[in-house]
Amino acid sequence: MNDRVDLFVAVKQLFETYVYAQTLSSTAQTPFVIDPLQALHAKAHSECREIFGS
Repeated sequence: MNDRVDLFVAVKQLFETYVYAQTLSSTAQTPFVIDPLQALHAKAHSECREIFGS
């Protein structure tokens, strides 16, 4: 049980450090976790524009 709590705390700290806190800052570099998501989002927008127009 204690190992689960330790793992949860470690994952929570990683999330807060690399994802949540850095996305609040406009000057921070994009975390490595977010980059692929932004690329997919941009691709989806591009494909929608091609299909439906601007």
